[in-house]
Amino acid sequence: MMQNKMKILGITGGSGCGKTYVSNIFRGMGIFVVDADIVARDVVKPGKPALLELVEYFGRDILNDDGSLNRKKLAHLAFSDDKKLSALNEITHKYISEAIWNMLSAYNGDIVGIDGAALIESGIKYDFLLAVISDKKIRKRRIMERDKLTEREAEERINAQKDDSFYTGKANFVIINNGDAYTLQQEAEKIVKKLREKCEKAD
Repeated sequence: MMQNKMKILGITGGSGCGKTYVSNIFRGMGIFVVDADIVARDVVKPGKPALLELVEYFGRDILNDDGSLNRKKLAHLAFSDDKKLSALNEITHKYISEAIWNMLSAYNGDIVGIDGAALIESGIKYDFLLAVISDKKIRKRRIMERDKLTEREAEERINAQKDDSFYTGKANFVIINNGDAYTLQQEAEKIVKKLREKCEKAD
């Protein structure tokens, strides 16, 4: 069972902002961080209930020949229709949330993190939210290097996502990640210090 004093920090931000890098800094400080995006891929593996529900709703066309999920086909179907997108979220989020809570429940510590691009929309519970943001030009360069995309493709991806105010308007903490590793480390340490102070008060 999770301790009552444990604080859950949600970590989110748009593509190329560097939230995974920030999460790795926390991991280096001994904090357990669940990657919600990895969990999301795991819950839709062949034979798992989430995939069976998706097939029941969207049809077998969303499957590859080997029975695995064809993400591009599912995305094409879901993102072209608000009702279908809502159904996709309703089916997958409950399994993602359950898997994450099972992981957190097995952990014994004062602070844990949940790293997720769609964390706010998912309905997953957290005590505090950290938004990682970055200048558009820097994000574009990172996406191009990481995903081998053209400048236009990277820009289209950024434009299709929420803007910074969506994240910062809901966040308790904000980190601006424009490439200064030392400042990034310092900011992460400040957040952890504040969270640990809150944990001590709750004890």
